[in-house]
Amino acid sequence: MSKGICSYLLSLGAELAWLVGLSLPGAIGFAALRGTLAGRLLLATSLSTLVMLHI
Repeated sequence: MSKGICSYLLSLGAELAWLVGLSLPGAIGFAALRGTLAGRLLLATSLSTLVMLHI
């Protein structure tokens, strides 16, 4: 495989890892604590982070 393709795949994998890492707390908060204030705050924080990073 060419060096350019390898580095593209590595950067794509890193971006996906960031996306999953940032969205996971919100998803867990929504699923586990859906009706509580803590769950809503966790979801809002996660979504705000995604918006700030323009993902």
